[in-house]
Amino acid sequence: MLVAADGANSRIAKELAGPLPPSEMEVAFGYRAPLPKEQSAPTVVAFLPGWAGYAWAFPRVDHVSFGIATSQDAFDHRSLDRILWDFMLGYYRMRADATAKLWAARTRDASRDELIKAELKTVAERYAARIPGLAAKTWETRRAAGEGWALLGDAAGFADPVTGEGIYYALRSAELFAEAYLEGKPSEYESRWRADFGRELRRAAEMRPRFYGNFWGAPFTERMIEFARAHQGIKRVLGELVAGDQGYLDLKRKLARNAVWPL
Repeated sequence: MLVAADGANSRIAKELAGPLPPSEMEVAFGYRAPLPKEQSAPTVVAFLPGWAGYAWAFPRVDHVSFGIATSQDAFDHRSLDRILWDFMLGYYRMRADATAKLWAARTRDASRDELIKAELKTVAERYAARIPGLAAKTWETRRAAGEGWALLGDAAGFADPVTGEGIYYALRSAELFAEAYLEGKPSEYESRWRADFGRELRRAAEMRPRFYGNFWGAPFTERMIEFARAHQGIKRVLGELVAGDQGYLDLKRKLARNAVWPL
């Protein structure tokens, strides 16, 4: 049995399941940079109007992972890299770092920003990756298993088309395949992943254009942030969505049920 878990660029997946078009592949890149010296290093996610993707700052044990992602067919490295650096500089600018004076300013100063950027470039480590982002119709036809073979994780295309999150689906698909294989029924892996999380990923693919589109005359993400500020119920549901505790299939119903408008 050939089991492939060799990532979004899987050569085995291209041979056995077929290649994905650029429109169904996302590109993520970023920098691993030092933590601010002060205690506060928050997680930040930034959505930009008119752009299908987001930037992030995820603090780790010994660094901050900054990144930005968008679809491969819309990828423009130069402009995205400029956006990411602006985002990174803003992050450090908002931290009161008493021991590294270059990163201490809370107000914008172009010359100071250039000094911060020059210093960061000497220590920041660059990374890049591709992430599958399958369209709804592709989920209906693309197979992750066949006679004598199976695909796991990113190799199978198992990533959330809205957020790009794929770690859970990598681990869960491995678990489902292992169970089927140990039961002597590896051919059931295809039906098991579809029953377990396939509908969620397909629904996410349907929602992706709306998520990065407009709602009530403004970007959907902007409207959701406004609603979350005003309504604790919506804030809780959206927080659970980002954390992976809330699915897409019943998201609309949950938002409607929790939208208690203040009088």
